[in-house]
Amino acid sequence: LMIECEYVMGLWLIEVPDYAVIFCQLSFLYNLVSVMYQPCIHCIHAVGRMKLISFVSGTLFYLMIPVAYLFLRLGYGPESPYVVNVFFMILINATYIGILHLHLKTFSISRYFYKVTVVCIFISMLTVVLPLCIHFLMAPSILRLIMVVMTSVISLVISTWYIALNVNQRKMLLAKGLQKIKNKI
Repeated sequence: LMIECEYVMGLWLIEVPDYAVIFCQLSFLYNLVSVMYQPCIHCIHAVGRMKLISFVSGTLFYLMIPVAYLFLRLGYGPESPYVVNVFFMILINATYIGILHLHLKTFSISRYFYKVTVVCIFISMLTVVLPLCIHFLMAPSILRLIMVVMTSVISLVISTWYIALNVNQRKMLLAKGLQKIKNKI
């Protein structure tokens, strides 16, 4: 959807406002970065040590506003607050990892970074190749939108299956999928 954001907005709105597409794309990116570290937040809550995380993340969330304002005052474009939000979300996620490690010594920062962040970035890069090719080779149309979305989903599923999941996880998912099919028959 990020790739076809301009086309989708053109279908939805009669006249797409300036910066609407980049605002939407940066909002998608912000949400993707935010979602990657939700398990850390749940772990911190499970440990029951929420005071420090609330203070640190709350402070950083409030700092977004004056920093975004500063960038606007320095003459940066209207999209700069969105970029600041993405940057601060990355910083906040780093604090989540650090605080989780502080309260749960068995939590490995490097392992989590590799298994989650690096794998997600790698899968994202693989997933976007084919849809981008379609986007640039085809003229804007509903067919291109469908093709980009379908290839994105298929690429994501295949990449996740072979890169993010280990053999045991694949076997478990296959077994659960087959069980659901048997239950419906």
